[in-house]
Amino acid sequence: MHEDGDLVSDLCLEFLQAFIHQALYQREIYSPSLFERRRLYGIAVRRARHPELVQYIQEIVASLETPLRQNILAKVALVISAPGNEGHALERFIIEPRLLLPSSTSATAGRPSTSALQTSSSNLDILEFEAQLRAILLKLQYIDAVLPPKPPIGSTFQILVYTAGRGGMAVDAWIEEQQGKGGSLLSEQGLEMKESENGNGNVGAEIVPIKSCKIDGALQMQVYVERPSPTLKPTE
Repeated sequence: MHEDGDLVSDLCLEFLQAFIHQALYQREIYSPSLFERRRLYGIAVRRARHPELVQYIQEIVASLETPLRQNILAKVALVISAPGNEGHALERFIIEPRLLLPSSTSATAGRPSTSALQTSSSNLDILEFEAQLRAILLKLQYIDAVLPPKPPIGSTFQILVYTAGRGGMAVDAWIEEQQGKGGSLLSEQGLEMKESENGNGNVGAEIVPIKSCKIDGALQMQVYVERPSPTLKPTE
């Protein structure tokens, strides 16, 4: 059973894990045969069957628990890159969660304190929360209709996490941003997307909205895809 103070963060972590699996399936980063059907929030979703991939995603999402519960998680980026050691980033699936609580916000990025999170969680409408998350996953299932053809065979992925502070995370996982406004947690060594000077995304990025949601007194979340502008050549 969930403690009241854990409800929002636990539901978010569950959603993030499902979103990553579904996005990898939709863009065919792995063969569709490597995924199985599961049910979540009353709908069919896809989940990878390969034990190492499942464990990898579980570990990455588990590492988000601390920044999420400390209210410093700014965004999570699933980065899909072209094949090859120097493969350029083709697209980034972005999730930006923001906790919405009635009072007791922290001084860090205006995010709510743990005490306010506990107060809000006790009044959380679970069915409404799950309905909002379900709507995002349903939109994701039709993302191929608004994105270009799927990435080429051999494309890879990595997960970047952007936070408003270190929040007790491992020192070797921390990369300070140039502007000094937070940093990113890399899931593995490899390509890091080149950021614009203001840190708000790729230079010349094209934004493809997926869906936003708002659960009163608990969470607001924006979900979208960033792609290099068609008019720009990939950065070497």
